[in-house]
Amino acid sequence: MHCLLAILLLTGNEAIRNDRLAIMNLGRTNENYQIYDPRGKQQFRGVESGSDVMMATSHTVGPGTYLTVYCSPSQSFEELKDYATEGAEPLQNLSGLGFHQDIAEEVDCLNTIQQRFKLAWNRIGIHINELLNTKRCSKSAIYSLGLRNEFYIMSVIGETLTLHNKNQMAVITDNRYDMSDVVLNGKLACRLKYPSYDRGLAWHQGYLNIFQKQYPKNVWYPMKRTMQGLADYAYIIDFIGNLYVEIDLIRDKILGGGLVPGPPSMSYRSFGSSKYPTLQQTIQELLQKLGDKNLRLVESDVEGSIGPFVGGEKR
Repeated sequence: MHCLLAILLLTGNEAIRNDRLAIMNLGRTNENYQIYDPRGKQQFRGVESGSDVMMATSHTVGPGTYLTVYCSPSQSFEELKDYATEGAEPLQNLSGLGFHQDIAEEVDCLNTIQQRFKLAWNRIGIHINELLNTKRCSKSAIYSLGLRNEFYIMSVIGETLTLHNKNQMAVITDNRYDMSDVVLNGKLACRLKYPSYDRGLAWHQGYLNIFQKQYPKNVWYPMKRTMQGLADYAYIIDFIGNLYVEIDLIRDKILGGGLVPGPPSMSYRSFGSSKYPTLQQTIQELLQKLGDKNLRLVESDVEGSIGPFVGGEKR
């Protein structure tokens, strides 16, 4: 049995193509999760007759982050992934390009920054206000470019906020960035509150990440502090599993929940017993229960700043 978690972002933004479809293997998380441009599709691919693919019903209505789970007793994970992503375009390390602002705006901002670096009176860098005053760079565009390692971002007290390569120049800020400046629409896709900390799922630079804020501090630290690869995403599934217990149970069952993997034995079929359900029967029941729930995540406003984020690949 293979199962995957599919998370669909619909933004309703025609000017910027930043809808996304994320695919995560519920059976293994030591591989990269996959991210796609759904190419205009506004809903998950449904179950087709003649297929043994099972899924949780998920209705998509308007902008938001939606999820579902696909499972199949016969298809490999790759086959199931191909089924769920039919017509979508793989993005992987390109997902951040043009996600928070149009690509043309990012290119214009980068050209402006490079020109200013050449004219800088010192070799450390330039202050962010010098760029904002040109009206050709936004705080969001500067942050996106910094995370992609076009330069690095540093606070006036010397705190490095993004990856720093040797001989690289900096854009210098007075303070850390506000979370609302760097996550999509200035919001968390979902938020969970605990006695000593808050934890939030957010679309950040084209990818999903979990951020945590420890009380009484007002700084959100990314749980995955590198943009280099999308491996080890169990923390995202853990977060979703805390919202929907059925997803946690499905993951537990396919990782070895002790159920019989095949069809019921002849003796149980003859007596019509459901005392020992098969893995497929259990997964079907869990998917049905999951589909009875609202599978649209509840957005939350976010306050506070974002902690240092190691991002981008060295060039």
